Amino acid sequence: MIMYLFRNCLNSQAKAKVCGLARKADIDDCIRLKVDALGFLLGDAKGRYPTDKLTVDEAADLVNYVNRRTKSVLLVKSINAQEITELLKFIKPDVVQLQHEALNPTVLADLKEYFPSIEWIKTVKIQPDEQAILLDSYKPGAGVSPDWVQCKIVAEYMKSQSIPYVLAGGLNPLNVTEALRYFESFTPRMVDVMSGVSTGRGTGIKDISAVAKFVAAVHQFNS
Repeated sequence: MIMYLFRNCLNSQAKAKVCGLARKADIDDCIRLKVDALGFLLGDAKGRYPTDKLTVDEAADLVNYVNRRTKSVLLVKSINAQEITELLKFIKPDVVQLQHEALNPTVLADLKEYFPSIEWIKTVKIQPDEQAILLDSYKPGAGVSPDWVQCKIVAEYMKSQSIPYVLAGGLNPLNVTEALRYFESFTPRMVDVMSGVSTGRGTGIKDISAVAKFVAAVHQFNS
């Protein structure tokens, strides 16, 4: 039986996702700490090392390494249907997190039909001066928090439409409980942390003690 993060579970407890993994040792530690989902970034490291930007082969190896009780999430920036299809066939993630807002809805519908077992997360981003709401900040991955007041408005809309959502942006072990309490009227289906549990921005190396505190805070909130 396949266990899903978002299907038929709008009233379920919040999940914890750690993004930007690049080492199997960190995957092992995250699984031991019962992190629910692990995020993997594709991209050009531009000579940096260590880095959280993975080649396609590296991403496939790490995704394959994740056990079946933990969900692998592939962050995809491409809007090309053929490129995305080839990536998913090769890497085989459980969940795809779409980073680009310009992906054609028809293309997305076709991808969902072609990959029925994959779940899809759509990243929503706005600039600070726009009259709209976001679930991530205008600068993803930089440890910047979005406006929670505005996020709560979109959360209430999501509730009215029975749509689960993910809260990201500036989360860390010290503020995740506060965030979950703030959104308690419709708890996010997942809280997503990246820089808040990293040893440095873009290194791909996680501070496992921080991961442990983050996961413990989420579990404590759920209990």
